[in-house]
Amino acid sequence: MVNKETLRNTLIKVAFLTFLLLLLTSIVAQIPNPVRMAEAKPGEFPSGIWPVNRIENDDLNITPVATLNLTTSTGVNYTEERFYYTSTEYEGKPVRIYAEFLHPANVTGYPAILIMHGYGHTHTDMKPLARKFVEWGWGALILDAPDRGNSTPYPSMKPESILNTRESPTNSYFYHVAYACMRGITYLYGRDDVDRTRIGMTGFSMGGYVTYISAAVDHRISAAMPFIATGNVLDSVLTGSFTNFMVPPFTGPDDPEVRIFLKYLDPINYAPNITQPILIAIGTNDEFFTIHGLMDTYAALGSQEKYISLVPNIGHEFTPVWLNTTRAFFNHVFNGDPFPSPPEMSVSASTFSVRIKTINAEYVVYRDSFPGSGWQMTGTEGEMYIYPFGRKVTLYAVTEVNGVWVTTAPVEVEVYGISIPLITVSVGVLAYLLLLIRPGVTPLDALPLIMTLMGTSFMWAGFWNRSMPGVLLLADRYYAPAVAVFTLSVYVLYIFSVI
Repeated sequence: MVNKETLRNTLIKVAFLTFLLLLLTSIVAQIPNPVRMAEAKPGEFPSGIWPVNRIENDDLNITPVATLNLTTSTGVNYTEERFYYTSTEYEGKPVRIYAEFLHPANVTGYPAILIMHGYGHTHTDMKPLARKFVEWGWGALILDAPDRGNSTPYPSMKPESILNTRESPTNSYFYHVAYACMRGITYLYGRDDVDRTRIGMTGFSMGGYVTYISAAVDHRISAAMPFIATGNVLDSVLTGSFTNFMVPPFTGPDDPEVRIFLKYLDPINYAPNITQPILIAIGTNDEFFTIHGLMDTYAALGSQEKYISLVPNIGHEFTPVWLNTTRAFFNHVFNGDPFPSPPEMSVSASTFSVRIKTINAEYVVYRDSFPGSGWQMTGTEGEMYIYPFGRKVTLYAVTEVNGVWVTTAPVEVEVYGISIPLITVSVGVLAYLLLLIRPGVTPLDALPLIMTLMGTSFMWAGFWNRSMPGVLLLADRYYAPAVAVFTLSVYVLYIFSVI
């Protein structure tokens, strides 16, 4: 038979552990995740580094490689032309770009889109999408960036080359990728079978990054759709994102090459000069670019026709959701086809709740501020309330028509959250339980708890001279709530062991 005193003490200890975990969880939920690490306002448009006349008129020096007559898996005949062309020079040597142009067979007057691959990839990764474009009646130009695939091995694709800006921003690897793309636009613009009023550009990651730059500099591009890329690079770096692996070790934000790069090659400074229709496609959980980078870039765009397709709980990857959206967007710009109007959303906050009103929205997507919280999607009938646990809610509205996913820009709202009264209740209950566990306890006994809570905010891991996020910030950055829960559980057991 269980001793009543033993049972009582066990229940008290279990209650203490439970309320201690609740207290820590409630306190952590007051961190305003996702945390913004850098503000970004567009600077002066860096037009001086782009010789537009040379980009448009210098001889491409095209060297044909092969012309193939092929058929897609759906039975569409197309022609694939393989060739080299000259981009610009690097250290006195011509940069030669390998490219392939896929286009409908025996057709003229079709639109054409340049597709740029991501960092570390090649044109072959873009070929399935290029074939899809051909099936939709478009031409598709895919190419290898410098030091990738069949293009010249210079400038090299490495972090040191990305930030090779001390002498001039025109030495940066990203500068040469963007330049090669705009020279590709020159190729499309010069073809007699392409409708030069319907030339677009898209790209993924690095390709999306240079899509912003190219669209701002080269207004022969009539529509742009950057995938999984934004501006405000500094915020991406300081939050501990994977962008740090594209920066040389021991390089910090105050180093001259970084300041030059951010001034001349951050898309945020190009956004106001993008006046053609543009659609940004990105996931909420992107490991390289941040929600704040998306918000800043979208707000800075100069276009009167700008869209976002923000998909919840998707990282730095392509999702099939975007196929219909891509087709509908470019057909809208090229042919005047219908395209869903972005939803409208207004948000107001009270002490513990957020009121949301929407127009033309099927869903509202939101997340709490607890580290690593996933994004939740709920249907909306025009008005709804959210009762957040933590201090901040990040949310946006979605309209979906025939598989076309269009959203508002994310909005952040701060409230007290349910965690505030839970902190008050937990402190009171814990004080009472602590007296039962250890009669005559003094305030010094709470010192381990205070020190542990302080420890969660200390910066302890990261990148030297650049970003030193704590474990809870990293848990939020990479959407790993289990890491946050595990960390808090360890703290609870530690505190309990010393009380």
